[in-house]
Amino acid sequence: DSSDGVFSDVRVRQAVSYAVNREDILTGAKNGNGSLAYCYCAPMCVGYDAEFQANEQNIEKAKQLLAEAGYPDGLTVTCQQDSSATYMPVAEVVQAQLKDIGINLEFDKMERTTWMDVVSVNRQFDITVRQSTYSIFDADYMLTRRLHSKNIGVGGNYSGYANPKLDEVLDAARTEPDAVKRQALYTEAYAIVRDDAPMIPLLYTASPQITNVNLRGMMDDASWRDLWSRLYFIR
Repeated sequence: DSSDGVFSDVRVRQAVSYAVNREDILTGAKNGNGSLAYCYCAPMCVGYDAEFQANEQNIEKAKQLLAEAGYPDGLTVTCQQDSSATYMPVAEVVQAQLKDIGINLEFDKMERTTWMDVVSVNRQFDITVRQSTYSIFDADYMLTRRLHSKNIGVGGNYSGYANPKLDEVLDAARTEPDAVKRQALYTEAYAIVRDDAPMIPLLYTASPQITNVNLRGMMDDASWRDLWSRLYFIR
């Protein structure tokens, strides 16, 4: 939660962003089934920026940021987490990576209904790994829902993140008719999210399709699979 507690300090959030290694998370938690996420948008969406650069793993920089935030010897943080196999493999790799910079992540494991109530409804959490499903092909769908201050308490912004500059950029992008200008606004939004680190995108996964070897006459539509791609992120 970026609105209070230890993660209200942007340096701690940034330290987490420099601690993670997306390649290792994808391999270790998902057996390589998926792709790496660098901006808060799925590749098939309007507004996605394939050239955008996220913070790459830098252990020394992460430790420096923690020291500057007042934690030179590290700290212990509770991760309120859905205990299912959907989340725990990802969360456990993240736990190991945060340990390398001095953050001891202790899990408070919950069944899904309780976790959703704690995280999404009551917003009583420190940090969590979560996934979101894109059901609309536009960057606005996730960015505004999860990070615009107008959705604190009444929408999907369950971490209480409020940044007037990001609000301004997202509002402008929502009504910008010029595609090039709109893309530039979303790239600006991704940079704000990267630098302020209210959430950290990790990877995309998609639901596999299983068919009988004898199936004939059906065309595979990759765009339909992409529509349901899931973005894992730390929040």
